[in-house]
Amino acid sequence: MTNWDDFRLVLALARTGAIRQAGAALGVNHATVSRRLADLTRRMGGAVFERISGRYQVTAVGAPVLEAAIRMEAACLEGERRLRAVSPDMAGPVTVSLPDAIARVVLLEELTAFAQANPDISLTLKCSYAYADLDRSDADIVIRGASAPDEHLVGRRLFPYALAHYCARDYFDQVALPDRRWLVRRTPAQWIERSPCPEAPVGYVIDDIDMLHEAAARGQGMIRGACYIAESDERLIRIPGSKVEPWEDLWVLTHPDLRDAPRIKAVMGLVTEALMRSRALIERGETDRCRG
Repeated sequence: MTNWDDFRLVLALARTGAIRQAGAALGVNHATVSRRLADLTRRMGGAVFERISGRYQVTAVGAPVLEAAIRMEAACLEGERRLRAVSPDMAGPVTVSLPDAIARVVLLEELTAFAQANPDISLTLKCSYAYADLDRSDADIVIRGASAPDEHLVGRRLFPYALAHYCARDYFDQVALPDRRWLVRRTPAQWIERSPCPEAPVGYVIDDIDMLHEAAARGQGMIRGACYIAESDERLIRIPGSKVEPWEDLWVLTHPDLRDAPRIKAVMGLVTEALMRSRALIERGETDRCRG
């Protein structure tokens, strides 16, 4: 085998387990995947994949090809990272993966000012709570709450972000005790037993963090939410009796191959300093605003 497309095919099919999904990953249609797989099977002298319970799984014939493909992909990704890191000046792309709320509440103004002051840096923000794989170059820098990030990544652990219980300002006055409800990201939610309103049932589930806070702010129920989000919203109050609980540590991380690139160091320094300035809000939920 000398065709890189063969290795890409094996990787895609092994990861997706389906012809159509592999085609989508490769940017081709399912007929092309089927044709290439048939040609590869002929050249290998045996089945590279077999269908088990409706899913394509690599065979003993295909296993060495898959192993080689994984190594080749890793080498290509490493080469791409090293090429991105060689720029000696403050120029080039920087992609930051971070939670939407962190960007909106804490970092937006600082990152906007940085982009304006450094026009040669192409700054991209990927606002998502999903994990960005730095090994696969999904991003150059990640800002995440995590208990134990991948050990090979480099950066800085800052401090834990805090959680507490919140509701709309007039929720308690307008909603009788038997009618109060919790809004949660997932069930079961054992933390309700330790909350200020342990007798209140779950109203419904909202898996998006920002929508969860928005629903509470509109008076649709009570939540356990991130202090830095809720305390920045004048529509919300901390529920009487709620205790601030430290949660996961915030990390600012990059890949070792990128750590010495000037533009990467500059952005990491910027976001770290901005987060440290907001430590009281993020870690303890402390603000100057009065609560109703």
